[in-house]
Amino acid sequence: MAEGKSSRSVPPRSAWGTYKTRTDVDLRYEYRKIAGKSLEEVGEFLIDSPSRLHHLLYAPDEVFNYYYLAVSDYLTGDSYADDADVASCYLSAIKGRMAIRPETFKSNYPEIKLVLDTIADRQKFYAADGNIYDSFSARRDEIDKLYQVYQAKVSG
Repeated sequence: MAEGKSSRSVPPRSAWGTYKTRTDVDLRYEYRKIAGKSLEEVGEFLIDSPSRLHHLLYAPDEVFNYYYLAVSDYLTGDSYADDADVASCYLSAIKGRMAIRPETFKSNYPEIKLVLDTIADRQKFYAADGNIYDSFSARRDEIDKLYQVYQAKVSG
């Protein structure tokens, strides 16, 4: 766990809001599996099946940001080579969330940007063939452009 991240509080079950009234079966599943659990408790669960990252796409901001730290720590560590699927799913999910709810990142985009830069710089480390996964740098740049558009809207 990176310094400072472990000091964040686990979102209470109430932070999940009205998930029970949603028709999002994936989000309900994630609630049952990870709600109220620490990053240390859920990190491997989220990473074992990269598609679970997309399950959190519609989670409330507090929940989304907290649990994405578990995956951020995993991806920026030095012992997880050859995990192209997790890196690619992370980029896709961040882009998806940025497209539908960019305000999620208003307080932590610099932190997310560091993770995106690390992923982009380590495409070979993850064994992510550009013909299959596209360029991680280009995907990071797309996310950054979406954030810049959001910033321009709220600033101007």
